[in-house]
Amino acid sequence: MRLAISLCIGLVGNVGMWSIIVILPAVQAEFGAGRADAALPYTLTMVGFALGNYVIGRAVDRWGITIAMIGAALGLGAGFAGAAMAPNLATLSALQFIIGIATATCFGPLIADISHWFLRRRGIAVAIAASSNYLSGAIWPLILADILAGQGWRAAYLVLAVTAVVVMLPLSLLLRAGVPEAARAEAEHAATLRARAVPEGALVFAATHSAMFDGLEIPAPDQFRIDRPWSAYIHWGYGMHACFGDAINRAVIPAMLKPLLARPGLTRTGPRDDGGTPFPQSLPVAFDA
Repeated sequence: MRLAISLCIGLVGNVGMWSIIVILPAVQAEFGAGRADAALPYTLTMVGFALGNYVIGRAVDRWGITIAMIGAALGLGAGFAGAAMAPNLATLSALQFIIGIATATCFGPLIADISHWFLRRRGIAVAIAASSNYLSGAIWPLILADILAGQGWRAAYLVLAVTAVVVMLPLSLLLRAGVPEAARAEAEHAATLRARAVPEGALVFAATHSAMFDGLEIPAPDQFRIDRPWSAYIHWGYGMHACFGDAINRAVIPAMLKPLLARPGLTRTGPRDDGGTPFPQSLPVAFDA
């Protein structure tokens, strides 16, 4: 539920990154600005976004995500409404800086908040929350383009001002609940069990194969289990770094092994041969003809 709420907030709140791109040609034409001058509102939006992720992130650590989100909703509402009435490019640029700061709340801080609510599926939860930024960039330009064509960029910004306040304020209040103490204790316990002191300048090697035998994450890691979920295996990477071979082997490996495993009297006849590599090269078996 919290992940769905975060996704909805991100879909609306992250429009601040994309709206200025859509209206930029209209702004340039109205104010008679050159290309470099017209790009100033976008530049200040990005500066505000970068600064906001740091500043608002610290605020979230101190006061929680709900207060930050309420501030973001009001900031986006005021920023868009003020920008819609901007008399010149300088005023619009200053207000875009405010919009950038408010928008940042819906990215880094929101992602950080959702990460506290997941332990086993934290990676996918963070990825879904982060995707709201890019989904916003896919959806809002289409909506704004229609408004822009019919009523102009100022009307489009007034629509965004109202939408930010009406949608984000009530959703922000749904994020007031804190992380359950049981979940917090479990996360701290798991972190303590994995804690290691790393000397300064030491070389750290990420042993992904050993990680797949972590009993805290993989039940009975030393057993052969045909019901083990595919997500427990990271031979082909994980998340944004997943290899294309992941999808291929989901089809190829079952197609190869199912006929063999269905053979009657299937038994192992010798040791596994790794061939001096981390990967098994062969495993001799026998079965009834």
